[in-house]
Amino acid sequence: MTLFCLNSYSSLRPLWLQFLGLMLLIWACKGLRRFFEVRMMFRRLKDQGIPMMPHSFLFGHLGIIYRLTKGKPSDMHANYIASLLMQNWKSVYPDQKSCPGLLYVDMWPIAPPIIFTIDPALPGQSFYNLHHHHPNTLGYLKPLTENLDLVSFRGETWRTWRTRLSYGFAPKNITALLPTILDEVVVFCDVLRSKAGENGSWGDSVQLEPMTTSLTFDIIARAALDIRLGEQTQGPSPFRRAMADQLTHCLFEYNILTLPHLLNPVRYWKMARNSRVMRQFLMPHILARLENPSPSDTKPQANPDSEHPPSQPPITCNNANSTIIDLAVQAFRREATTTDPLQPTPPSPDALFINTLLGQLKISVFAGHDTTAATLCWALHSLSIYPRAAASLRRELDAVFGPDPASLVPLLRAQPHLLYQLPYTTAFIKEVLRFQPSGAVIRISPPDDEKFTFHLPGDDTVYPTAGFMVWDAIVASMKYEGAWPRADEFLPERWLARPDEELHVRKNAWRAFGLGPRQCIGQELAMAELRLAVAAVAREMEIECAWGKWDKAMGYQGPKNEMEGHRCYQVGKIVPHVSGGMPVHVRMRT
Repeated sequence: MTLFCLNSYSSLRPLWLQFLGLMLLIWACKGLRRFFEVRMMFRRLKDQGIPMMPHSFLFGHLGIIYRLTKGKPSDMHANYIASLLMQNWKSVYPDQKSCPGLLYVDMWPIAPPIIFTIDPALPGQSFYNLHHHHPNTLGYLKPLTENLDLVSFRGETWRTWRTRLSYGFAPKNITALLPTILDEVVVFCDVLRSKAGENGSWGDSVQLEPMTTSLTFDIIARAALDIRLGEQTQGPSPFRRAMADQLTHCLFEYNILTLPHLLNPVRYWKMARNSRVMRQFLMPHILARLENPSPSDTKPQANPDSEHPPSQPPITCNNANSTIIDLAVQAFRREATTTDPLQPTPPSPDALFINTLLGQLKISVFAGHDTTAATLCWALHSLSIYPRAAASLRRELDAVFGPDPASLVPLLRAQPHLLYQLPYTTAFIKEVLRFQPSGAVIRISPPDDEKFTFHLPGDDTVYPTAGFMVWDAIVASMKYEGAWPRADEFLPERWLARPDEELHVRKNAWRAFGLGPRQCIGQELAMAELRLAVAAVAREMEIECAWGKWDKAMGYQGPKNEMEGHRCYQVGKIVPHVSGGMPVHVRMRT
């Protein structure tokens, strides 16, 4: 019997090999077909008069990209690719008189065909006409939210949830939340003071980005659920660890290099574990809101079945009916009452609503802490490398809050509106976001959609988009000489300039939070956080990079990677972070 089984297996083995060979042949044929489609698409565009870099039929533009990135840090963010093309436009566009406002780039099979938009006239067109995020963006978010989130939704579902969530992110509600945000900023300042040296001396080197990340994580927890996670003093919590690990398994699936990760069964086990931990943490708070929308009347506890119960339960605060989730639930109940005014009580939310609320919470926490944390690092870094702007900012703070640094917190608690009487501080933050924008928006133009084309002012050329990933090259665009006078200078004054002045900001040029109907819903919260943190730190402390101290403490003697002459540069796969976590040292101002 055993011999029969072995003989049977031996006879079947060639069939398995044949099947595998057939699948590989089909895959190779599809790849070869796609190769010709992409290469010929770029050749046709060049024949139509579209500005095009020298194009190799075998390698596309990969040779040019390799030459420009050679010697650059291997961990640099993809945002820099368009910047390198713009900076070197004379060599890569030898037949053009100026840098084109949009760049057609062929990096297949490393990436799909891309259009980098640089001229501010172009993103305005795409944001209002291309409403769909690229499928790769949805694939990236699926492990985190199951695509039950505002970024993934389309059509009527998107409009409904955008309306529900907009109440929580409205300026009026953000103003009501300022005292709770200030609580977390006070903790942040306490942590920084503990890192300062004695008697006005510099302290030891520490990584700034982990501290700003803990701050913004605590703030979004207060704004969304009115709970104090204590990430700055007791973290990381199981929820934060699970989310951080889950994000490492989110993939932007656009080339063959991701195939090993997609086939790795351990990845799927870890994703399921992380989803379970996040759900067990968030679900009690969601159910408490649905049963009683007033958080002051509820005390949600951690799920006893949780795989990683927190060592100390999160503290529920008392900002009744002003959190993002509370207001979303209230909006849902109003909708139900409006739809059926004869119904005595609104219907209970179904499983889809609850799961969507869970997805919206996770995308809010993810988007609400990651990008803001990096921006705060760049803002505090800018205070040290642009002393003239820092001095102007501090003069404004003294004028509003008085010369005593200790007066800022009690004044803001009593008069939160004072935060909106800081025009130069706001201009400073906007200029930081111009120099170091947090991320780019990637949209899709379907292959069969021949309707949407780009048009540049004063140019009759029609720029097609069908079949391309449309990438708002925000890092390059924010320093595009055609839109920004004195583009390489850090000038907060440009945000205070009148329309008739040279520095006045051109329409659609600044897109740190996007444009159009899908612009970032949390921008008011982010700007409030940044104003509060920058004002509080600038009044009392000085922070500057301390790479030398950090290298010595870590025993690092390797290459000193730099981008644009700085060791601080954007790194990461999707959301830009700061290289090395931004090592700094702190001292108290005298």
